[in-house]
Amino acid sequence: MAAGRERWLGVSVASCRIAYVLLIGGQVKEWAKSREATKTVPKARSFIRMAMERHKPDYVVLEDPGGKTRKRGQSLKILQALVQDLKDNSQAHCLRERSHSYANKHEEAIALAKDHPEIGSELPKRHPFYDNEDPKIAYFEALSLVEKEIRAHSKGT
Repeated sequence: MAAGRERWLGVSVASCRIAYVLLIGGQVKEWAKSREATKTVPKARSFIRMAMERHKPDYVVLEDPGGKTRKRGQSLKILQALVQDLKDNSQAHCLRERSHSYANKHEEAIALAKDHPEIGSELPKRHPFYDNEDPKIAYFEALSLVEKEIRAHSKGT
């Protein structure tokens, strides 16, 4: 494999959506999300397995379900099941705590869209605090996890 051409699959799990973003050589090449996949653990596993079979990532990055996560209930069960699948299949994976370097998820999404204009069309509109967040934010949560892991990986940490 050529240096810098690694295939990274970032996965984000939330209460009503699961999303992934594929980066190849640092560029976003594909993204997808599913509401249906969050209904059961088997559906979530199937959604991510199909993405992995299709894209054959070198690394998969997820939020660490054993770390300081705000995930609860079904989202946590799905995240734990996905991590177990990766371990069972000997897939190279990285678990990251979701850290926040921005005032909110939308500000982070704006910054990520500037760095990755190829996914800029998915940038969600800002929503009032009392409304549900736009499901597209999941793409940027997945992208954030991958970006942080790539930086750590390149530094050798």
